[in-house]
Amino acid sequence: MAVIAKELVDSVAILFRPNPNSQVIEPVGTAFIVRFRENLDDQFNSFYLVSCQHCINLATLARLSTGDQIPVRREDWTVAPTGDDVAAIDITGQLIAPLDRFGFVELSSMVQDMPSNINVGSDLFMLGLFANEPDTGANVPRARFGNVSAMASSGVPVSQGNGANRPSHLGDMRSRTGFSGSPVFAYETLSGYGSLVQRTHWLGIHSGQFPDRLNVLVGGKTYPADIPASMTIIVPAWVMIFIEQDAVFAAKREAHRRALSPPDATTSQPS
Repeated sequence: MAVIAKELVDSVAILFRPNPNSQVIEPVGTAFIVRFRENLDDQFNSFYLVSCQHCINLATLARLSTGDQIPVRREDWTVAPTGDDVAAIDITGQLIAPLDRFGFVELSSMVQDMPSNINVGSDLFMLGLFANEPDTGANVPRARFGNVSAMASSGVPVSQGNGANRPSHLGDMRSRTGFSGSPVFAYETLSGYGSLVQRTHWLGIHSGQFPDRLNVLVGGKTYPADIPASMTIIVPAWVMIFIEQDAVFAAKREAHRRALSPPDATTSQPS
């Protein structure tokens, strides 16, 4: 596959919580930045941090690729109304760095323009936190690679990381602790004009691992047990359309827009 675009790598944020036994913070999961515009010609940008619902219950701080740290209180997140294991928080007013210093995933185009040829067998990658490594104070996302094992189907719901049974994509892509909340991308290779072109599409959010059932022998008795398998559970990206539809998010976008709009020059001034 082609080299992953730096913009996607830089969209990844790491979620932290205080360690109750020390003065340090410890990583608990992954999040990433999503940009939303009412239309592609709109100059006004809204930015959201997206992660899994089961991650935000622990996190109190998000560190962006720039090193900037943003407080993330549990009550400030909006959970998907569908019950899926995803949540979003508006960070438009908290971004300090210029736009060219961090990356983001484009909500509108990547959700709405998923090509029909992304299907079982398509190549995948995800970007996130490898929690077993010591934190160095800087975000260093790791990439995992695999293939689509199944596309989401309403007839075959899957138990996501928050326990909800929801239509979910499955990826033959091994995960590790910390990757919950990672953005998952599918890519297609197109041929034309004598060359190959690769296009990346946001498929969804990594929510958990599909379990494997095995038998454990203890004291001469056999007990069933579930262990994480290589099958990754992915919340479909289309669930995130609630960012556009949520009334609170819409009101915040309008407030940000008014704050950035110049005064109306035609408004009469008091004499």
